[in-house]
Amino acid sequence: MNRYKHTLFFLLVISLLFSACAYQSLSKKAAEYEKQGMYKDAASLYFQSLQRNSDYLDAKLGLKRTGQKVIDDYLSKFDAAHRLANHKEAVYYYRQAEVVQKKAASYYVDLEIPPFYADYYLESKSGFLEDEYALGIKLIKKESFYDAEKVFAEIVEIDPYYKDAREQLIVARYEPKYRHAVEQMNQKKYRTAYYLFDEIIKSGGAYKDCNDLKSEAQQKATIHIGFASVTNKSGDNSINEYFNNRMAVYLNEINNPFIKLVEYQPSGQLPDALIKGEIHSINYSPGKLSSEEKPGYIRESVTRKEIINSSDYKKVKYTEYYHLRKVSMRVNCNLVNTKTNQVMTSHGKSDMLMDIVNYVEYSGDKSRLVPGYWKWLLLPSKHDVIKDNPKDYRELQKLVNGNKTNKTKQMLLNQMIDNFAKEAVKKIDAYNPD
Repeated sequence: MNRYKHTLFFLLVISLLFSACAYQSLSKKAAEYEKQGMYKDAASLYFQSLQRNSDYLDAKLGLKRTGQKVIDDYLSKFDAAHRLANHKEAVYYYRQAEVVQKKAASYYVDLEIPPFYADYYLESKSGFLEDEYALGIKLIKKESFYDAEKVFAEIVEIDPYYKDAREQLIVARYEPKYRHAVEQMNQKKYRTAYYLFDEIIKSGGAYKDCNDLKSEAQQKATIHIGFASVTNKSGDNSINEYFNNRMAVYLNEINNPFIKLVEYQPSGQLPDALIKGEIHSINYSPGKLSSEEKPGYIRESVTRKEIINSSDYKKVKYTEYYHLRKVSMRVNCNLVNTKTNQVMTSHGKSDMLMDIVNYVEYSGDKSRLVPGYWKWLLLPSKHDVIKDNPKDYRELQKLVNGNKTNKTKQMLLNQMIDNFAKEAVKKIDAYNPD
């Protein structure tokens, strides 16, 4: 334990030393760049040094010097662009200067932007936004929505409240998808339209009449499904009702917006589609419980000893039981269009399910029962083997505590129908007429 603590302490010391070396090294490298007049690179390294140690004075002083020079350079370029009425360049140069100023302020390093520049910036910003807004409107009129989106996104980033730029951004972003969704509606691809309208609503809110059109698309895409009586050729009708019941349960669980289950009576109104289950065959093998008497040992002590000595063990007999029960079934399920009688989707399967019971009975203390082999019950033999090791002991104890009751035929059939129903419902869920 002490050795572990010493190792952790050593690693912690190394880590702290490495961290100290890192921020000092970055600051020294920044000073070299500064001497060469590479102020932007120097400022970047001073920032990195302060990220590792925000109180490091050398880095703060270095950032004060180089950061101010970087800001002055941006302001110089801003001033030139502003004089030439190059509003876009002017706006971005000023914003870059602000970024450096705010970042330095987070380390309590004050960098100056003279106040009169703010007035010049507002002039350039006003001109830039006016030009960009006019361009964005022009692009929307030309239906160049992709380019218009980029323009209005830029405007909103600089001034979120400029005119109706946010509304125009929504138009540029969602109008193409809206038109595509309407086109899908006209082509009777209602499911595709539904999801397109849903995307618009989730991202852009109540754009135009998306909510109404989404509801209309869902209504027209919805399939009303009923259940026909199961056709069972196996002679065992015990699972007919269970089949339709499980199909209904799993169909309700998937929450498919285009599936609605309805009651169906042969004498009543036909739904859009019927689920028709067919049980072609069922084969059941009940099996027979078999038993085998096996040699083993009882450990005299409660706990196992590292060195196995035959004098610590007593030869005994125990009985191992085994029972295999199995059922096989061939089943099919069709979703049938009631107007055309065409199969919309289907699922068929031939399957077998086994249930195995395997356990051990012993009349004495089962917790000390140990596997092994002996030739004679009352006499020692060189062939005797005591398997009192963790692996073999655990395996035998599993059998000692094993399940002693087989599943019934009905339980096995229900389990197979349950598995089949899940698979069949996945097929129905995936059905898309679009």
